[in-house]
Amino acid sequence: MITTCDMFSRCVPDWAQWLGGKRFERGLEIGSYEGASACWLLSQGVVQSLTCVDLWDPRYQGHSGVELNFDTNVAEFGNRVAKRKGDSYKVLSSLIASGAPKFQFAYVDGDHSGASALRDMVLAWELLDLHGIMILDDVHAGGPHDPRTYVVHAFSGFQAAYGPYFTFEWGGREVPQVILRKLV
Repeated sequence: MITTCDMFSRCVPDWAQWLGGKRFERGLEIGSYEGASACWLLSQGVVQSLTCVDLWDPRYQGHSGVELNFDTNVAEFGNRVAKRKGDSYKVLSSLIASGAPKFQFAYVDGDHSGASALRDMVLAWELLDLHGIMILDDVHAGGPHDPRTYVVHAFSGFQAAYGPYFTFEWGGREVPQVILRKLV
């Protein structure tokens, strides 16, 4: 695994515990970065295929090697990975408009600005199959000057609007994540 900034390994113990033994045909990942979580999901057999959405833009990701690292890291999975480069709003909206098949699993860890985070949650929800699982990252994180705080506020809005339509399956102990199951 080629990585310049390991932001995923902290999730592995909790994901292994909760996702171990679960299998999903189609997965969606918003915010793929260098592909660590994508590789884990595919190598563990949690998802059979994964659509990865990211800007892969060095202006937002700190250096120009992020996309090349992603491509190298996921290469072994071949056509099981569908790479969708672009703004998540545009990519997800086009998937909805095209009538693309629903996903049984979604992992949302994209842009951490409040509006973008909320939009990613809502659009991923629209693409999620009934009884599908959605993991949201950084929903308990942040502080007064930490941009992850905006995800906390976005999740509060999402929870207010969609709360009756999901159950909490799990909340992270060591990482600020929640796992939701879509009911309606």
